[in-house]
Parts: sequence; C-alpha cells; structure tokens
Amino acid sequence: MNKVQVVIVVVSIILAIGAVFVFTSSTSKDRQTSTGQLTVWGTLPNDSLKPTFQEYSRETKTTISYVEISERDFTERLLKAIATDTGPDVVIQRADWIKSNRSILSPVPSTVISVRDYQNAFVDIASAIFIEGNSIWAFPMSIDPLVLYWNKDLFNSASVPLPPKDWDEALTVSNQLKKIGDGGVIERAGIALGRARNIPIAKDILSLLLLQLGGDIEDRAGKFLFDKQGGTDQIGAQILKFYTDFSRGGTGAYTWNTNLPEPRDLFLQGKLGMMIDFISYMPTVKLKNPHISYDVARPPQVAQAEFPIYYASAEGIVVPRKSKNGLAGWSFANWLTSPTAVKIHLKSRAAGPARRDLLNDAELAKNNLLPLLRELTLNSRGIHDIYSDDNTQLMREMVEGVADDRVTPSFAIGNARLKSQATREKK
Repeated sequence: MNKVQVVIVVVSIILAIGAVFVFTSSTSKDRQTSTGQLTVWGTLPNDSLKPTFQEYSRETKTTISYVEISERDFTERLLKAIATDTGPDVVIQRADWIKSNRSILSPVPSTVISVRDYQNAFVDIASAIFIEGNSIWAFPMSIDPLVLYWNKDLFNSASVPLPPKDWDEALTVSNQLKKIGDGGVIERAGIALGRARNIPIAKDILSLLLLQLGGDIEDRAGKFLFDKQGGTDQIGAQILKFYTDFSRGGTGAYTWNTNLPEPRDLFLQGKLGMMIDFISYMPTVKLKNPHISYDVARPPQVAQAEFPIYYASAEGIVVPRKSKNGLAGWSFANWLTSPTAVKIHLKSRAAGPARRDLLNDAELAKNNLLPLLRELTLNSRGIHDIYSDDNTQLMREMVEGVADDRVTPSFAIGNARLKSQATREKK
C-alpha cells in the first residue's frame, strides 16, 4: 500500500468514526427527548400507581406524569385530547374499555414482544383478553377475578357455616339469608342477582355462567350468540331464567328488585348476604366499613362440574395511535409487567399477577390471598366480546325484559341477535 492509499484509509476511518459519533449523539438525543417524560392517563387511584412510577423514574430518569380520570368521563376526555393532539402517551384501562376502543389504540409492535413470548410469559386469561388474531393490544398489569363476597355475621345468624360451592347451594343459602317483610319489601337480600339496572356487573356475572355451561357472548367473527356455538338457545335461555328468577316475585328464588341500592352499597350496609364482584373491590370494603365481618371465596360453580371455570378481567397498558412517544410508551408498558414493577404495584392492590413466574413467588406469598388468586387466575377463561359496549347494552335489555315478564328468555335472545346483526352490518 503506497502513501496515498494509507492517507485515504486513515481519512476514511476518521470520517467513519465522526459519522458514528454524530449518529450516536443524535440517537441519544432523540431517545432522551422521547423518553424523558411520559404522560399516562388511567382510572386507577394515583396512590396505587405512584410507588411503581417512582421506581421507573429512578431507574430510567424518565418523569411520569399521571392523570387520574373517572370512568364516566374517561372516553370523552381522551377523544377530545386526541382531536387536539394533546392526548397521553400511555393509557391504563380495564379490558372491556380496551376492547371497545381499539380504533384509537395501537397494537404492540412485534419488535417489543412476539405473540409466542407473550403467551409464555403471561397466564392464559391475559392472552385470551388482549390477543386478537396475531395482534397484541395491551400488556396485562394485573388480573382481577370475580369472587363471592359473603357477610360472616349474616351467615352465622342463619346458622350457615360456609359459603356455597355451586349455584344450587347459592340458591339454598340465599333463601336462608334473605328477609322479606310486609308487602314483599326486601329487608335483607340473600344474593345480588336478577337485574341489570342496579347490578353494574351483570354482564360479567352472566359471562361467568356462560363460560361454565360452555357458551359464549359472540362467535369468533363477532356475531352475537349468548349460547353455545351452533346452539339452539337452550344454554342462553337457561341462564337468563336462572339469573332473573332472583328478581321475579313469583319464584322461590326472589331476593332482589330495582328498589334496592346497588350491591356494593347494600353489602356495606350489612343488608346483603352475598355478592359476586371483582376481588379488586376488597380494599374499598375495608376502607368504607372497617367493622363489617366478611370474606371472599370462589364464585359458585355448576354442580358436579368436572373442573372449575372462573371469570376475570384485567387492567391493560396500551398506547394510543396518536401517541407522540409510541416506542417509549411500549417500553414503559413492558417494564410495568416486570417482576419488580408487579411486586410494587400489588402491594397496594387486591389483584393477581399476570406473570406466570410470579404465581409462586415467595414475596407475594406473604399475602394470604395468593393461593386463591393463583387458582382463580389459572382457571379463568376468556369470553369473546369484540363489540363490548353493544353486548353490554343487549344483555341489559335481555335481563330487564325477562325480569319484567315482558318477554321469554328465548325471545329476548333472538331479538338481541337481530338487533346486533342490524347494528354490526353498518360498522
């Protein structure tokens, strides 16, 4: 190699190093700009998330700005913010909200995590809720299964030692606990079942019953079923009749009507023996009525079922399509499901870990609810609910129509299918 060639090689190396330096500096600057601050919106209390966010800020030097918004106002405020280009980078919301708002959300990039790795890392119910086709729509922050809340004082006074294990026992125990006064006034309810108007999670309870009997809300294409795939309304009609009998005065199951407050309020007053609700409500019970003697148990099953089937929701971490810090947002969402973050978060919440490797964690096992949460989480099934908002309204109308004796269960289901078909063909 002559002197000229040597000079050319040396100059080329110097220029290459300079280019790498400039590129690296530019990339670092861009990364700092995109991850230096993230805005997060959610409905969870700020206090329950603050310790987790502080740990992320400590590790990454990223400032997390969290905005707590009520469930009632959340969607309207988010849509307005997106329209004015002032929306959040990340959203933390319940699964049903995420399902209903996919049009404004982005799927998780495959470079962040693959479907296979996601399924291996998280419990089956997380995949059932948040994976649609080959797209992942959220990272699961925690799993929130349905449980049976039971008032120990009312059970003791009625000489009932244990909560019911199946739905037949639930009916029997409800009749033992209820107290109906003059004129049919319900002075004490046995169990909160039978209506949708004053039972906010009626759809979730009906979903539990559907899953246990092998049914579903929709088929995989989003067609409204409320029955088994290819069924003849027998399962759906059976469920509607069983559920609404608890609010129909002419039945032996009668224990609920629309004059009663919502189950949570009645339970806190000590006038409700049993209610089915999400386990995440437990801290609120202790906060609002620290003197109530109660516990939680597995929700009732079908009598003599071969294996248990439970139902759960989840908090999901998602990134809006118009997020200005999309990749940084997904990186943050991924971190929120790390063992470190999950352990911090669950210290302030009654919920189960979505990560498989934490279901036997020694630190989390200090919570005496972990064995129950482990069983419920691993045995929870997913429901098909693409048109979540539409399905909620259809199921409310079915329940109220049957409970008021305006329609039969089979007619209610058939009418709901016709309405859903007309609505979904327009979308």
